[in-house]
Amino acid sequence: MKEPDFSFIKNLNLQKNLETDFKELLKLKLAETPKAMALMCASIIEALLYHELEKKGFNEEELLKFSFGVMISEATKQNIIKENAKSIYYQVKDYRNIIHTGLAVKSGLKVQREEAEVCISLVKVILRDLYPEHYQSLAGMLSKLILIDSPLSVEHQLNEIILHQDKVQKEQHKHYNEQYKIAMENGIDYLSGIVYEEMGEWEDSRDKNGKISDEETLRKLKFKTSKEETIEKVRHEEALNSFNKAISVNPHAPDAYGFRGELYMHKNDYYRAIQDFNQAISLDPHGGDLGEFYGCRGSCYEKLGQYDLAIQDFNSVLDYGLYDPVFHYWIAEIHEKAGRFKEAIELYKKFTEETGQDDSFRSLELQHAQKRIAALEGEGW
Repeated sequence: MKEPDFSFIKNLNLQKNLETDFKELLKLKLAETPKAMALMCASIIEALLYHELEKKGFNEEELLKFSFGVMISEATKQNIIKENAKSIYYQVKDYRNIIHTGLAVKSGLKVQREEAEVCISLVKVILRDLYPEHYQSLAGMLSKLILIDSPLSVEHQLNEIILHQDKVQKEQHKHYNEQYKIAMENGIDYLSGIVYEEMGEWEDSRDKNGKISDEETLRKLKFKTSKEETIEKVRHEEALNSFNKAISVNPHAPDAYGFRGELYMHKNDYYRAIQDFNQAISLDPHGGDLGEFYGCRGSCYEKLGQYDLAIQDFNSVLDYGLYDPVFHYWIAEIHEKAGRFKEAIELYKKFTEETGQDDSFRSLELQHAQKRIAALEGEGW
């Protein structure tokens, strides 16, 4: 058998690896080892992209940090890969990853003869487009690997796999979307039960003046029966499991992190809550729920005594269009806790000015703000 010649690759380590992988590929049989062929093709393609990016000025330290996916993305930006063929390279990347059992099971991808043929064809395409002077000798060796009864040209094969890939992806997306929807609905149901129960307990405990009505009710707020504690614990666990499932199905969904953050917040696990709100904000920095994420994270910072960060987040809520005068009241409370009494008075006053006296929904906050203004100004602030 004629030896594959990659002497045009100036990086000697890369040249040696390519020659080894190419010879290994030529020893495989399409009908018997399609997965192994796909893996070897992916390795060859990755090495060739490495070489081309190296020629474009990327250094070894940068390239060694690149995943195969990042390498494909950079190669597309550098016009090494044609934009309309990028999805095929990503598909080959996925074929390589199914060597990991967990990824293979989760993705549902399978490599059979047709997929292996496409991987071989893609190696031929990259050789044809990037190294035309070496194409005939190297591609000729690969042609022997593809079964004679396959009438498809390279381009035709690529088009066929694009159509197949789109179909598989749509089916996968539908499946994952259904799983995500079910998990989120379950989690939100459990979380809503927790929130409404907390609100109900508090509202039931007030009299018409908004005060705790009696000692017995106050005791119930502070001390739950063992049965109530068990129910609450189970509800939290079920909600957490549901949100964890949603995130495992779609790790790029900001809502799942946001709702799980709210759950952690209700469990007084503020550090984990902040981590989830950070993730939700980073995933969707211009999303419609951004104000809520900032508000919840601000509440967590306040509980942790990180007052400046809390104020910053509450101000962000106002910046993102969720304007409500009550935020002035909340920020005023934080300023007061931080010992910034002049700022507190200013914002308490702004809240009372923007909140109507007949606003029964904010009557308790309004009364408290008026009292704090009087008390702080009475102390000389």
